[in-house]
Amino acid sequence: MERLEVKIIGKEYSLACSSEEKSSLVSAVDYVNELASRIQYSGKTYTTEMLATMVSLQLASDLLSMRISDNFGNSDSVSFKDMKDKIENISALIDEVI
Repeated sequence: MERLEVKIIGKEYSLACSSEEKSSLVSAVDYVNELASRIQYSGKTYTTEMLATMVSLQLASDLLSMRISDNFGNSDSVSFKDMKDKIENISALIDEVI
């Protein structure tokens, strides 16, 4: 494992990853930063927790859209209702924490 120093929304993090995962992790960090920047600069003021929640919901929505389109008709695919229920459960848990 190697350490990767990254900055997400202006805060520094030290992440552990294998050399094979490094490129994917850097791409993920870049994508999260891009989403956070778009949300942060939308004109509204968000706390760090609310910004993290908004980014998480956007990522979940993106994942849901990809799974539905990639697996449409596939018997192994996750149903829209299952994913929606999971997102709602995660959102409720986040609301409890905030």
